[in-house]
Amino acid sequence: VTILPWFLRWQEQRQQFLSDRPGETIRPFLPSIDSIKPPMESHIEVIQLERAVTRPRGRRFGSLVHAVLNDGRIELHSRLLGATDEEKDEAMEIAARVQALPLFQNAVKTLREFPLTLPIETGEILDGVIDVALFDGAQWTVIDYKTDQADQGRYIRQLQWYVWTMQQLTGLKKTKTSFF
Repeated sequence: VTILPWFLRWQEQRQQFLSDRPGETIRPFLPSIDSIKPPMESHIEVIQLERAVTRPRGRRFGSLVHAVLNDGRIELHSRLLGATDEEKDEAMEIAARVQALPLFQNAVKTLREFPLTLPIETGEILDGVIDVALFDGAQWTVIDYKTDQADQGRYIRQLQWYVWTMQQLTGLKKTKTSFF
């Protein structure tokens, strides 16, 4: 599924929201770092893939895994990020295991790197990007990839905001999933 029409609609809606409020100071709310609680708390299913004992870590490895899960171009992203052979091999292994999960196999629609902008009750604008949203014909599954376990509470809050936003945008029941 191409993201371009969704992105263009998001960009247009975001611009319209901002232009409807001339002179107002609007602070973007980033669910990945802000501590505002979502309007509803959803159960987040955490799927933990088995990890190699000496698995690579860090920002570069996380960026590589995200990029490969997004478009599968391991060679390109490895070169761009300066990834080691170990990081490259592990990223390929993770991507293969994730893509083989029934969630991905049963999807009839996939949105990758899906941008979200929505006003919230505090007057701020929620601004974020869902790593991937899968639609199986009946419900959406919102997925956020994490390659570390640094702050699981923050990750869960971020996903709860993304789930709430998808519910506002689609009106459909969601399943919430996060990979750690």
